[in-house]
Amino acid sequence: MDYKKLIASLKTGIAPELERELRLGRELSISRLQKLRTEYSDLPIHELLDHYELQQRARRKFTRAEHMVFTANGVEQSSSEIMGKYHNHRAGKASSLADLCCGVGGDLQYLAENRQKVYGVDLDSDSLKCAEYNCRVYENISYLQEKAENFSEKVELIFCDPDRRPQGNRKYNVEDMSPDLGQVLDLFFEKKLCGGILIKLSPVINYKKIENDYFSNWSKYATQWYSWEFISEDGVLKEILLCVGSHAERLKRKAVILPAAVELSGSGTEQIETKGWQSYIFEPDKSIIRAGLVQKLGADLDYQLLDEHLALLTGEQAVAEKYGKLFKLIEVMPYNIKKMQKYLREHEVGELVLKTRGFPDPVEKIHKKFKLKGNKKMIMQIVRLGEGHQVAVLERD
Repeated sequence: MDYKKLIASLKTGIAPELERELRLGRELSISRLQKLRTEYSDLPIHELLDHYELQQRARRKFTRAEHMVFTANGVEQSSSEIMGKYHNHRAGKASSLADLCCGVGGDLQYLAENRQKVYGVDLDSDSLKCAEYNCRVYENISYLQEKAENFSEKVELIFCDPDRRPQGNRKYNVEDMSPDLGQVLDLFFEKKLCGGILIKLSPVINYKKIENDYFSNWSKYATQWYSWEFISEDGVLKEILLCVGSHAERLKRKAVILPAAVELSGSGTEQIETKGWQSYIFEPDKSIIRAGLVQKLGADLDYQLLDEHLALLTGEQAVAEKYGKLFKLIEVMPYNIKKMQKYLREHEVGELVLKTRGFPDPVEKIHKKFKLKGNKKMIMQIVRLGEGHQVAVLERD
């Protein structure tokens, strides 16, 4: 796609009736498209068609998608609006900042707010053109087309979202990112370009291994000034944010639940009792589970573990749901398909929400074993307790 032509035409303005028609995209016939190309020979019709399709796909991430331009990779890989706003919040009051691997500006459009000097850095020229257009309301941004590891300006804070698909396939090892983790850390530890650094990482990385490999006493990056943030959006774990230097926090781990902006911090060493089934079951948010803060949450809620191997809490009093989902326990039975089938028939269940913890078979496989007839809805959770499996009948409190 020729982004230079596309952006020039958008700045000049597209006739509303043409825009409405082009937004139909694939619904247009080939002959109609040919006619439009002839009638509007001065406009990049092909680029505009792709542009409106990418905007449509980006709506799930950005409320202002119709005022932005995207690359195909940018739609898939950029932070959502909610995440971008959180990154800006996390950047605090830094007056100068660099967004390395800024892409189409998904984060940059928020990170640039109320700062004196900002750098948008990316090696891809098309992405940089998009970022400049998407952040056009700001006059405090300088755009640099270069490798992130070659950045050399001094700033208070660096935010970096390394490319996890440098050869097209997703990479989960921090040494396979571009730039790799060591190259990003060198900007702080060796080049001393900033007071703090925030590094966006995959939610599946082995952060404990990174602690050992990068921050142990024998490493050149040895420091106590680092912490981890495990961030979920609408119940889905989106990223792990590594915070180093001035933006590290005292407690090493923090779970962040968005868009509610609920946070839970702890050391990960907290311990509570295991007590088996009680009146209520609490299912922590995925950010809390990934951060290893389930027992910290249990201590705060005065709940106990259902089982030492399961990330489920149980207690006798109802609690608020801001850290996850609360269920009331109705009944517990041994896991047996025939007994479950009979139970569902007797209770006239037509809609079954099936959940598992520590159970080998996927939910879809188990669900196929039930022929549901009725007008009632039920929640069942199959859990492994000890050497066996049990089924809990639950309802939302």
